[in-house]
Amino acid sequence: MVQLAEKDIHHYDVSITPWVTSKKINRQIISQLINLYRLTDLGGRIPAYDGMKSIYTAGPLPFQSKEFIIELPDSDPRPSSSTRPIRERQFRVVIRLASKPDLYTLQQFLGRRHFEAPYDVIQVLGVILSAASSEKHTVVGRSFFPTDHGPIGQLGDGVEYWRGYFQSLRLTQMGLSLNIDVSARSFYEPILVTEFVQNYCRNLSRPLSDQVRLKVKKELKGIKVVLTHLETSNSHRITGISSQPMSQLAFTDGSATSMSVIQYFRERYNIALQFTSLPALLAGSEARPIYLPMELSRIVAGQRYTQRLNERQVTALLQATCQRPREREDYIRMMARANAYNEDTLVNKEFGIQVADDLTSVDARILPAPMLKYHETGQEASVNPGFGQWNMINKKMFNGGRVEVWTCVNFSTRLNRDVPFQFCQGLVDMCNSKGMVFNPQPVIPISSSNPNQIEKALVDVHNRTTQQGKQLQLLIIILPDVSGSY
Repeated sequence: MVQLAEKDIHHYDVSITPWVTSKKINRQIISQLINLYRLTDLGGRIPAYDGMKSIYTAGPLPFQSKEFIIELPDSDPRPSSSTRPIRERQFRVVIRLASKPDLYTLQQFLGRRHFEAPYDVIQVLGVILSAASSEKHTVVGRSFFPTDHGPIGQLGDGVEYWRGYFQSLRLTQMGLSLNIDVSARSFYEPILVTEFVQNYCRNLSRPLSDQVRLKVKKELKGIKVVLTHLETSNSHRITGISSQPMSQLAFTDGSATSMSVIQYFRERYNIALQFTSLPALLAGSEARPIYLPMELSRIVAGQRYTQRLNERQVTALLQATCQRPREREDYIRMMARANAYNEDTLVNKEFGIQVADDLTSVDARILPAPMLKYHETGQEASVNPGFGQWNMINKKMFNGGRVEVWTCVNFSTRLNRDVPFQFCQGLVDMCNSKGMVFNPQPVIPISSSNPNQIEKALVDVHNRTTQQGKQLQLLIIILPDVSGSY
């Protein structure tokens, strides 16, 4: 449960120029502003910032509107060999009073003296409670992923999962509650790009096919990489990959002399590139592209994987994050202790918010499980489920269905030819043993078909079935090895 102090909360609009889309950089700018001006222009206040357009204070600032100039060092330091000074980026920050969220309205609602929930106030309090976590952890929506609490696990194909927590404020019958739950998301593994590409092309000494090249481009476009051959390196955002292999790429240097990329790395860094048949990663602009060798580019950690997970990855994610209730509770307790809300300067000392140390107890009762009735021909005609679970051992369905017209089509190229037959035979035997009437003979023979001609194969199955004057009741399909087919 959450307890609130009587505070005069003020909402201020924030405008940052030049416009920044990254909440992480926005927070760095406002954090620098607070460090520089807290004791002077901000009147000792510590604002809570939402990462975009709003800050909130526990009292008025000494101004209605004010402009600040904030300088940040370049977030990507230059190589140690560079003699040029580190660039500083300059931002114009304008803070202007917008409104005064009223905590009294919330107190009235919780006391059942006001009937319209003040969701604007709830949003303000949510920003305050999540401000510290937003600066320390990787943020995805309203979920936070601390790298020091883990666990981090593999999902395959250059993707890993991070486990974190979801946090939100909720209005309940008991009062204002802080809802925390386990959350998991997929991220790119911080590996060399060649290792990532190897998931799609085993032999890196050969050029990528057009199909694989487009797949790799889709997977990598927009993510950041760093160069491993430099002690400190700029991170580069990938804009695409070259249509030509490294062995055919060249550029013009400052003296208008054409130089191949392979020659440049050999002469400049004494590096002999190994995978010259692979394309280069593209960064920079179209007018002045930067060619980055895949074998020297490492994916920056903490980047959300936004592509659709394939079936194997989804299964691995579900298996990795499935927890028993006690394990889930222990993890939530650990995250709450780590956040230490009541010791946080912003949450507790500045805004006077207190969060109960333990989970909220709720009075409840356990309803008896209903008796389940099965067919009398089974060894067990009825069962009383225990702990919310039961099984079909020694039981038959009370009213088993009938499957007379069925067949199976296999689109997987990895399976042994006997596997579909064995699977279907096992399914028939199991269904019949559990009280169903399942015809052991398919209406047309079980077949394997080309995964690139799925529609043609299904039309053929339909035509052959209707020619016999029958309508399929069940069509079993073994999916292709690639995802997205269904």
